Amino acid sequence: MKHMPWFPEDWIDEVVVRNDIVDVVNQYVEIKPRGRGYFGLCPFHNERTASFHVSPERQIYHCFGCGEGGNVVSFIMNLERIEFVEAMKLLAERIGMPLPEGTNRERIRQDRNEKQQFLDINKECARYFHQNLMEPNGKDALDYLKSRGLDARILRIFGLGYASNKWDGALNHLKGLGYTDEQLLKAGITVENAEKNRIYDRFRNRIIFPIINVRGEILGFGGRVMDDSLPKYLNSPDSPTFSKSINLFGLHLAAKVRPLEYLIIVEGYMDVISLHQYGFSQAVATLGTALTTEQAKLMRRFSPEVYIAYDGDTAGQAATMKALDILRDAGCRVRVMQFPNKLDPDDVLKQYGPEYFGKLMDKSLSLIDYKLSKLREEHDLNTTDGKVDFATAAAQVLAEVNNSIERDAYIQELESLLGIRSRAIYDQIARIQAMNRKQNKGQ
Repeated sequence: MKHMPWFPEDWIDEVVVRNDIVDVVNQYVEIKPRGRGYFGLCPFHNERTASFHVSPERQIYHCFGCGEGGNVVSFIMNLERIEFVEAMKLLAERIGMPLPEGTNRERIRQDRNEKQQFLDINKECARYFHQNLMEPNGKDALDYLKSRGLDARILRIFGLGYASNKWDGALNHLKGLGYTDEQLLKAGITVENAEKNRIYDRFRNRIIFPIINVRGEILGFGGRVMDDSLPKYLNSPDSPTFSKSINLFGLHLAAKVRPLEYLIIVEGYMDVISLHQYGFSQAVATLGTALTTEQAKLMRRFSPEVYIAYDGDTAGQAATMKALDILRDAGCRVRVMQFPNKLDPDDVLKQYGPEYFGKLMDKSLSLIDYKLSKLREEHDLNTTDGKVDFATAAAQVLAEVNNSIERDAYIQELESLLGIRSRAIYDQIARIQAMNRKQNKGQ
């Protein structure tokens, strides 16, 4: 497909990434999950048997009947009978993304060059940090990483580094390569103190984790302290190359797994690295923020199944609850791992080993099972009030289950567990669904 020259390639890429093809197609065609994809009646020719296939992993569609196929942009172009420019405008409007400022080719060329310059700065900075780790002044940092069980191979694969305890280490190194103060500030490598009229390094005395995309470009950095000082983690600011809400740490390595049957989402950078070292290369992490819709859709592009392996403490379990619906709404099949003694994945691997971790994956709970298990912990099923409250809350969960057979199986289990007739549970679910439809209609 030939792109109009006045749309920057990175803007086009972001529009395409944020418009998940399953969501877009579903607005025009009723498609249903089957296997690793979705099928429906083809909108481009008349047929009675569904031969129109949509792949969430590859973000493409193909009709086995008429041969039509492509990505989300070509789908809109063909169905709406519009040109590329109009299709991009429609998709951008759909996600609330503004059009590029102006159509000046020289401005676009300058923006593209600036973004490449930031990527070059990040690459040089990553080399500087990694070299620091291997030099005498990085000994404490290297010893710390070794004490966490990381070997030289893992340090190299992830490109880990060390920001020395200097105010101007990275600043002087990069200025020595010809970069200016303004460029380093825009790239997020340095920070300006306007009152003191001083520019200094953003990262100081921290372990450095380069954040890399699937193309191998270094978008930014995460920095971790080696003691109890705060903040524990510090990330690069959002910039033309980096956005915390749409990227995932470790995805550049997980994407190389073939076949990538699942992803494991964890809380921290060290958890990702530890999982990789123990052979679980499917691990990724968010970038210091709660899981976003964009990150969930990004995961589904690479794999339909996601294991949530957040920490076993209270905060981790709360984050799990929030992530469940986000991943489900993105079209992921969700499994939840549960760790003993409020441990995190890194602790579990070190104390019990990878085989035990694998067994925890086998024992992981589905989204519904996990929600119901948490509800059960909140109610005393030895009392009538506890049973009624639990059944009422469970009905709220089951009202979200679209598969009638799956819902029926859970209702039968509840009837057996609580001694409450299944008919009563069905009626409660029907009332909840009717109320939800009324609320959605009013919005």
